[in-house]
Amino acid sequence: MNTRQLPALVRPPVTLAGRAAPGRMPGGSRPGPARWVRVATMLAGLAALTAYLLPRLTTPGTHWPLWDVRVYWWGGHQATQGGALYAPGARYSFTYPPFAAALFGAAGRAPEGVLAAVITAASIAALAVLCALSLGAAGVRRRPETVFAVTALALLTWPVVYTLRLGEVNLIVAALVGSDLLRRHDGHWAQGIAVGLAAGIKLTPLIFVAYLLVTRRARAAATAAAAFAATVVLGALLLPSPSRVFWLDGVFYDQNRIGDPANLSDQSLSGAVARLAGGLDPGYRWWAIAALLTGLTGIAVAAWAHQRGRRLAGVTCCAVTGLLISPFSWTHHWVWAVPLLVALAATAWRRRSAACGLAALAAAAAFSERIPLSWPGHPPGLVRLLGGDLYVLCGLAVLAGTALTLIAARAEAAENPAAFGARR
Repeated sequence: MNTRQLPALVRPPVTLAGRAAPGRMPGGSRPGPARWVRVATMLAGLAALTAYLLPRLTTPGTHWPLWDVRVYWWGGHQATQGGALYAPGARYSFTYPPFAAALFGAAGRAPEGVLAAVITAASIAALAVLCALSLGAAGVRRRPETVFAVTALALLTWPVVYTLRLGEVNLIVAALVGSDLLRRHDGHWAQGIAVGLAAGIKLTPLIFVAYLLVTRRARAAATAAAAFAATVVLGALLLPSPSRVFWLDGVFYDQNRIGDPANLSDQSLSGAVARLAGGLDPGYRWWAIAALLTGLTGIAVAAWAHQRGRRLAGVTCCAVTGLLISPFSWTHHWVWAVPLLVALAATAWRRRSAACGLAALAAAAAFSERIPLSWPGHPPGLVRLLGGDLYVLCGLAVLAGTALTLIAARAEAAENPAAFGARR
């Protein structure tokens, strides 16, 4: 039977392996997926959830101190009370735009625990949404047990662990971007709004505006830019004085308010250069060159992946590029490791590829909490230097591996266009 000739509503769904999945066909039976596969998937999710919760429930205050929630609550309180939000020597260093402070201000009059509960619940929901979106973009059927298992397994990655530990908003921001770019709704009038809102909360998603432009989605890019501009205007209307300080006095690019780039937790190119040179100032020129080359190459690879129909790879490569070229990318910012792992695992299963499977295992190990980052020392040793830049090296490997995969696919298509077109 040629399923390409069937109407869309009666075509059998496609599994990871690319073959027609069992389903009810006209005049046929409906065997459905094997029950044991569903049970095994659910059990794997329960095992991962138990592994995450069991060592933490006994001492929740130690494992979930939610330090950054205090900063958010303080920023919201300052916003509602008219206090100085970005003053030097303030109790906390609030590094987010005024629009974010206005959002946190909604909980500024409530106890800090309320904001902690809201951010934690929203982050867990955002993780589930991000996993579901990634599975869909990877071509995996989003059955409830599959989404549950992948979400539970994602709880074992260090970026997710530390985001929930700090009470950070990284998962919420990533889910906003994913809801805009991982769904197949190109050309929809609302595409770009969520990216703009995410950038209004945290500036780093602005790289996705450039991604929309180079992938020829100018309308969505304009919508994202307009939505971001709206957050700036709204922040200025609600908090005029902090907005003037943040945007006009240069607080938004003041790296000294964020931390030391040589810190091991800064897994960006600037952090790698700072650790190698003993500080960012001596190696600033090298960082600028590396960031420029990586940014241009990364966006080009992401756009190429999108044009070849690999939506998940394109969005993930763009996110990785942003993490690499940002002045600061703390380990908990790397929550985009979750879509990356989904993409690698799905590709390994679909192609029955040992190489992709090994890449997935290597990435899972790199982003787990089992491999600690190592301080390179002075002078830095090669092995310890590489160990201290583990996320950076993984990000560069993702961009290089994606580019090589696309080159190989193009060569294969040139040699056998008929077979390649059939697979697509």
